Amino acid sequence: WSGPALGTFIVVTPPLAITEIMYNPARPPFGTNDNDQFEFIELKNVGNNPLNLIGIHFTSGVDFTFTATNAITNLGPGQYLVLAANPQAFLSRYPEVTNIAGEYSGHLSNTGERLCLEGALQEPILDFRYETNWYPSTAGRGFSLVIRNENAPFSTWTNSASWRASAAPGGSTGR
Repeated sequence: WSGPALGTFIVVTPPLAITEIMYNPARPPFGTNDNDQFEFIELKNVGNNPLNLIGIHFTSGVDFTFTATNAITNLGPGQYLVLAANPQAFLSRYPEVTNIAGEYSGHLSNTGERLCLEGALQEPILDFRYETNWYPSTAGRGFSLVIRNENAPFSTWTNSASWRASAAPGGSTGR
């Protein structure tokens, strides 16, 4: 018997950051009472090169995998995209946003939860937990969680001091 003869080694983590989380949106003034329909996650390519997104996926929190059939499959340096719980509801609140990559299944927990994003080769990109008590204004009052420094090491994402409440109600998606 001998040890493994083959192995996969990841030397570069895809530079894809979760930059905003709308996990407990304000209730709409009319229509549905289900504020979960207005949830979203914003992602940004924080690298210097275009990023092929096919195969990148969430393994905890929500269920979403980038495939060749998504509206966005590549992301240029500095570009953002949005994943929405319900794209139609999202567009009713954010009609100016045109970079919706797709719809995730499941919902973000209003009490905090772990989000885990992996690359196409199962390489860990981000693995952190957000908490509802970090910023009370993000708990159903219409503000989102926004990362303070998108270029900080990904290991800091689990620290509440790395986040802030959005400056405006409704969040700051794409800005």
